[in-house]
Amino acid sequence: MPKLIENVKEKLLEQAKKQVMEAGYEALSIRKVAKASGIASGTVYNYFESKEMLVASFMAEDWIKSIQTMKDKSSKEDNPIEVIKIIYEELCKFIKIFDGLFNDPLSKTVFNDGGKTRHSILINQLSEIFAPVCKKHQINKEIQISEFILETLLTWTIQKKDFSEYIKIITLFFE
Repeated sequence: MPKLIENVKEKLLEQAKKQVMEAGYEALSIRKVAKASGIASGTVYNYFESKEMLVASFMAEDWIKSIQTMKDKSSKEDNPIEVIKIIYEELCKFIKIFDGLFNDPLSKTVFNDGGKTRHSILINQLSEIFAPVCKKHQINKEIQISEFILETLLTWTIQKKDFSEYIKIITLFFE
């Protein structure tokens, strides 16, 4: 009788993330993930079509959690600057978790395809969080100020620039 392993998908994601964080993207292999999860290599492909999808899946899980945290915290805020700060802090946490992966030359080339589409989705997700406070404060009348704010926030966060300098500039939009 074949052995039944519970939560196979979760175990695969957990092992893949652990291996990427410890040894980098290039060192990750379906075979190693399968072995560490106690399953046959071929079984991994029942859940993920490739190494890239395995990595994208655990990153997506963490991103969904980050987005939910941003939504939960910002829903209690009335101040646009505070909402920006909430978004910034969560972006920093996410980037810190995956910094090694973001800076891995091989993963950059693999995941570079579709970058514009993913970026657009990211900005839309952040806009959904920022939009309620903008609407309440009547920001965004003729131009998309909120989109500009989020684009620059994302850029400054990725470049690890000082948030206190960024917020000085952005505060000018709310005066």
